[in-house]
Amino acid sequence: VKDAYMAGGVNFENGKITGDATYYFNPTVKAVAEALEVKSANEDLLKKVQGKQLNLMMSYHINPQGIKTLIDTLGVMPYVAMGLKDYGLTLDDILNAFSGDFLLAVTDFSVATESQSYTLGGSSVNYTKPVPSFKATLSFKVKDKTAFDKLLQAAVGQQILTSSAPNVYTAGFI
Repeated sequence: VKDAYMAGGVNFENGKITGDATYYFNPTVKAVAEALEVKSANEDLLKKVQGKQLNLMMSYHINPQGIKTLIDTLGVMPYVAMGLKDYGLTLDDILNAFSGDFLLAVTDFSVATESQSYTLGGSSVNYTKPVPSFKATLSFKVKDKTAFDKLLQAAVGQQILTSSAPNVYTAGFI
């Protein structure tokens, strides 16, 4: 986007990486940026991260109604509405389901080695390969439980999510 800039920095101190960035938008997208109303992370979500060792954490707040402003500005609202209609949803169903707070955490990352072997030209070749393991948590703060339940049932109906226990879902692509 012409006349849009970002300035920022990263600080490495005592094993901790912190960063800060400032965005400078061109006048066309400034209204969209203001509608997105980016804020600091939600402390309640941070307290719910489980695991013995936190390896990666990303948390953010973005105003869901700002997403609607962005879609309007891009002129794609009719296409979004048409696509969601096939699933029995509206954009408002999705935007009203969440407060805009989300968190992604990766904990307990480790790498084990696994022995493997294969036969090549009549000879057995043994080797080890690294096998990573970790736990990942993706959390969203629910704003409207009725809208959230409708969205959740649509995701289960499309096999995007699978219920593995009460209130526990696994993404179909994992």
